[in-house]
Amino acid sequence: YPYPDVKFDDRSEVIDAIQYYVKNKSSNGIVLFGAYSLGKAQELVKIINQVDIVPAVGSKISKFNRVYGSFGIDLKYETEGEGKSFEELVAQSGVGIVENQMLAEAASKMAAMSNRRVFTAVATGFAKFFKFNTSVQFPLSDHADFSQALEYLQRTEPKIVYAIGKGSERMAKSLSGKGYEAHSANSSYGFFSMETLKASLER
Repeated sequence: YPYPDVKFDDRSEVIDAIQYYVKNKSSNGIVLFGAYSLGKAQELVKIINQVDIVPAVGSKISKFNRVYGSFGIDLKYETEGEGKSFEELVAQSGVGIVENQMLAEAASKMAAMSNRRVFTAVATGFAKFFKFNTSVQFPLSDHADFSQALEYLQRTEPKIVYAIGKGSERMAKSLSGKGYEAHSANSSYGFFSMETLKASLER
């Protein structure tokens, strides 16, 4: 995140807020999270498990969860199968996690088949930048904000910094303003080009 004026909240406080919200709202309604199917969804399952709730997850998320399980990561969740639909499992659990692009449709289905209120949520660092069309949004990110990235650079003392990915030009400009020799090394694939890497090694 290349914006110097954006600072993420303490991670433990964000997790506490997610857990409080889930426990409170699922007691008299249904909570549906939209999340990336790989990474964020598994993180949410673990966070929700810590307050003794077993969420229902979409089929694609379930496939990734099984991979995590094969490497010893204990995730407790329910997924559709054996005659039970995702919606039925969510109604039982009170909490569901679906892919971001499926959140609105899933919420609409749950509202139609349930007499309980449906609360929608997202957990992403982009919650610091955008207003999502959800009941609530939590700024949970596994990326560094600008001040955290700057702390890393202060400790490692690099001669040159190459920023890659979305926002790389802004990041390079912000770091240059802090006295670093910083460049955008973005390519169409979001990685170093061979030319950029070679030039870096030669220096």
